[in-house]
Amino acid sequence: MAAPYKKTVIKTHPKISEKVTSDTLYWKNLEFPITKKESGAVSHVEFSPVKPYHYAVTSSAKVTIYNSRTNEVIRTISRFRDTAYCGSFRSDGRLLVAGGDEGVIRLFDTNTKSLLRVFKGHTGPVHVCKFTRDNLHIVSGSDDKSVRIYDVPTESEVACFREHQVIVSD
Repeated sequence: MAAPYKKTVIKTHPKISEKVTSDTLYWKNLEFPITKKESGAVSHVEFSPVKPYHYAVTSSAKVTIYNSRTNEVIRTISRFRDTAYCGSFRSDGRLLVAGGDEGVIRLFDTNTKSLLRVFKGHTGPVHVCKFTRDNLHIVSGSDDKSVRIYDVPTESEVACFREHQVIVSD
């Protein structure tokens, strides 16, 4: 015959009082990060400087704009024949510029995905391109060891600096 079941008594101890601060609340509410799968290597990620702070992920031959709250795809800009690089927002978040392996820089409207301008002049892949503070010019760096400045309204090259000894990248 089996021995009768004997309930185990679990001793409880008072919890050490934890000081509740804004930091402890933050870390308690932190969720597991959401990951997104891209079709190729991610070469650049940039957040829009204005609300709602969408972010652009440059990967393979496209730039994908995601909603920063839901992580859902808002727009995908895929007007590149080869690899795209450095999708960067203008300070108002309305325009996005990206370079690529073709040696040209493309300017897009973030709301309509429309291709607005194509800046030519580099003879190698353009790895970095950014808007200047005045939002009227684009600075770019390339494998051709040059840095170029373009005027956005006229789509023309303003200056070219060829003094670099190695490729220009981020």
